Amino acid sequence: VFDLEDFELYVQFGDKKQVLTNTDRYSLTKYFGISAYKKFTFHLELELDPENPQQTVAFFARYKDSIIPLKLSFLHHWSKFTIKPKNSYWRFNKYVAYIDKSRTIVICHASAMDTFKRELKFLPYVFKESKRSFITRIQYWLTRPFFKNKKIWLMYDKLYKGGDSCEYLYRYCANKKDGISRYYIIDKNTSDYKRLKADGLKPVKNRSFKHKMLFLNTDIALITNSNVFPFNGYSMDRSRFIRGLCNFPSMCLQHGLSVQKCAMAQQRIVDNTQMYFLASKYEYKNLSNHVYNYQDFDILKMTGIGRYDGLINNDKKQILLSPTWRMYNAMPVTTSEGEQRAYNPEFKHTTYYKIYNDLINNKKLIDTAKRTGYKIKYVLHPILSSQVNDFIPDPYVEVVSSVGDFNYETAFQESSLMVTDYSGVQFDFAYMKKPLVYFHPSQLPAHYDDGGFFYDTMGFGEICTESDQLVDLLCEYMENGCKMKPKYVERVEDFYQFDDHNNCERIYNEIIKYQQGVAAKAGNIFVPAIKAGSKVIEYGCKVCHTDGNLFLHKGVGDTGGKVAFSCPHAAPEQVADIFSLHGFPALHIKAGGFGLRVSAVVMLKCPVPHSRVGKAPAFQVLHFFKVLLSAFGGLLLFTGCSLAVAVCWVAVTPETGLSLCKVGFFGRMALAAV
Repeated sequence: VFDLEDFELYVQFGDKKQVLTNTDRYSLTKYFGISAYKKFTFHLELELDPENPQQTVAFFARYKDSIIPLKLSFLHHWSKFTIKPKNSYWRFNKYVAYIDKSRTIVICHASAMDTFKRELKFLPYVFKESKRSFITRIQYWLTRPFFKNKKIWLMYDKLYKGGDSCEYLYRYCANKKDGISRYYIIDKNTSDYKRLKADGLKPVKNRSFKHKMLFLNTDIALITNSNVFPFNGYSMDRSRFIRGLCNFPSMCLQHGLSVQKCAMAQQRIVDNTQMYFLASKYEYKNLSNHVYNYQDFDILKMTGIGRYDGLINNDKKQILLSPTWRMYNAMPVTTSEGEQRAYNPEFKHTTYYKIYNDLINNKKLIDTAKRTGYKIKYVLHPILSSQVNDFIPDPYVEVVSSVGDFNYETAFQESSLMVTDYSGVQFDFAYMKKPLVYFHPSQLPAHYDDGGFFYDTMGFGEICTESDQLVDLLCEYMENGCKMKPKYVERVEDFYQFDDHNNCERIYNEIIKYQQGVAAKAGNIFVPAIKAGSKVIEYGCKVCHTDGNLFLHKGVGDTGGKVAFSCPHAAPEQVADIFSLHGFPALHIKAGGFGLRVSAVVMLKCPVPHSRVGKAPAFQVLHFFKVLLSAFGGLLLFTGCSLAVAVCWVAVTPETGLSLCKVGFFGRMALAAV
């Protein structure tokens, strides 16, 4: 036991010492649901010196006059390193980091040869522990050239069930020509997989080879549920073999709204969350608490929830019963978080089962529904859907599993009233301003602790604690046409930031803005569309060209030109030595050279494609010597201009992408330059 006044934790970064401050992020360790102890948490940002070939990071504890070096352990998916297997490393941006024998983090300048050597040192130890993971790393390096220059978004909801916010965003982006490749992951045996295929989309099969490689190469993981690694087939033990390959952030599109206490699952560190999309100011208030660790990071974004775009009323006189699950009633996860839970043979003996099985056989409820023309549908939560055959309802009541062919959106649209307890589906239903009734049985403990949402003062309907009370209220609603009362309409209007169907559009724009910001940090400068010349004008947020809409970006690296794309797109990375790597050293151009005047040349076959747009050093050389480009289309590209319009009548347009045109003797080349 230490007196905190005499105790200090600090980091030694080179010759600089920085004392660590406890951020009080959620860090409880629990046993059987009981808190045992709390860890010390901190946030540390270190600015690397690009001129320093080797920099070190070491952690120490000081107690009075004693200095104790701290040993490092790496127990989380996002740790990047692992003590076992030996020789793990992390390659990021222009650096590579590793752990030396004294458990100090060493950061050096990276190169292809250095990475190759480190991989050769690491692979034998991977092979000793997991031959499957050894093969996975080999497959990664063999396929890396294919993925390297793509911008990839990996998207998924529950792997056994689609229809959530990621699917809505995936559909919204399907026809966008923005240079980004998007992949939606789902089990191939699900009806949702077949539905997506029938709609002309191309979902990726869960656990397929393509899925595994996409996970290791993605730029952004878009998720609706926490635990990115387990959803993609990596347990805590297996992730240690591939952690150093994963540099992507995750962005949470949400399954249910975050108004209750959920720091154990939704804190920033759990999934390396860089964006969290919200529908309500009350979510923002809840997640701004220090235990979540989102404050001061510009992560919480008020955009609305993607799946709300499909919530359009189509009332067909139906009462929907949709309670959430209880952890003590469901079987534990056995393989992956993304898989459906197994059948629990003890479920029929639980109080939960008895309460709801009695409700769907209540004579007064069913008689009133028949007389007023309402159907009754009881939907089991996905985690409890394996128990569907345990229920024995009155023939007038339909009991359905929420996996398989069931569609939540259709159920919400067609229902007149919803009964739920704590389920996040309440927020979907309330979005349409249809009446809700909460059933919080006195015999069952609450599913969530209160957070920023209090049912008695903020809920969208009455709260019932006994079955008879619930039945009486439901009968009253059916007798009066199931209309939401004014009191609750006011609460709905206060709760939601938006009430339209443009949520996916706002989410998409925020992600694009984030990706453009990342490109800028890497040395590529993104600027909005600008006015330039008579043939290129600003209109709204677009730059209009005579051959189509072109979006302008400031030049690649530190060049002074501009780059044109058919859609909003981050500037491509600077690749200065590609031709030297391909055996043409005479065409090597260093970044920043005054010969880099043509910023971008669109070629049909480019050595380094950037979503069909690539640097072309050959043409930079031609332009450097001010060669008259008559052979390419008869127009001169003016060297001194800040902006030069297309050198030929080929354009990149939103409708056609890269247009192919025969230009002089370069019949296999499409050329456009700015």
